[in-house]
Amino acid sequence: MNSRLHRIQDWRALGDKARYNVRRLARLVGVTPRQLERFFVENQGMTPREWLKELRIWRAQELLASGHTMKEAATLLHFANASGLCRLLRRTPVGAKRGGLETQMSHSDNKCRIRIINRGCGEAPVGYDPR
Repeated sequence: MNSRLHRIQDWRALGDKARYNVRRLARLVGVTPRQLERFFVENQGMTPREWLKELRIWRAQELLASGHTMKEAATLLHFANASGLCRLLRRTPVGAKRGGLETQMSHSDNKCRIRIINRGCGEAPVGYDPR
């Protein structure tokens, strides 16, 4: 089956345009959230929500590694505030590697401090195209 979903080239841009929300993403591509879920599970091996979360974490690490502040990254990733982004990254396993970037969290003073370590090449979430 070669649906219109198979022909979409830039899922990353759509994820950002949908503000990392499954319902908005489904609306943008003209399907129901359930149809989108079936497509993602069949083709990506994960739900759209899981994929959007992975994409958001990837983008956060990329932005922080390139020198953006936590607040700037949170704004670019459509979080209400920096603590939302901090919470997402805190729930990411320490040392989790995504696309060659490793996140390390510090909780010693109840501040969100993240150190991004570039570990070379790695895989971005499926459908991720940094262009």
